[in-house]
Formats: sequence, structure tokens, C-alpha cells
Amino acid sequence: MYVSRDPWGGAAVATEDQLALADAVGSALGRLIRLVERKQAQRNADHPDAVERATYFEAVAVTGDGVFDTLKAVSKLVLKSLA
Repeated sequence: MYVSRDPWGGAAVATEDQLALADAVGSALGRLIRLVERKQAQRNADHPDAVERATYFEAVAVTGDGVFDTLKAVSKLVLKSLA
């Protein structure tokens, strides 16, 4: 992903398109997380003795590092939980 540079040698500056994409991805991830939490609550109600294991993904939305991998992994978890 291209990140423009400040012409005076400052820090990297994200473009408007990149910020819009980061906002859209963040919103989608938020919806997916809420869905996973609802499904986990339903499963815990059905199986109160179940032990949950958390999976962590590192992502930086502004630079795009790891965002697609995180979205893909969360999507897989949602589909798995719906099955």
C-alpha cells in the first residue's frame, strides 16, 4: 500500500482513500466482532462449562499491515461459528 510522504521530510501521511478504506475495514471488523461475541454468548449459554481460547491478530489499519489477514481470519471464525 502506498503511503505519501510529507514534502518537508516529516512522518508518513495516509491519503484520503487509505483513510476511507481503513475506516470501512474498521467498521466491518467491528460488526464481525459483535457477531462473534453474540455467537459465543449463545454457545456459552448452551455449553456453560466450555473453555474459550482467544486468538490474537496484530494489524495496523492506517498502514494496512496485517489488516487483510485479520479480516480474513475473523471472517473464517465467523463462518465457522455459524456452521
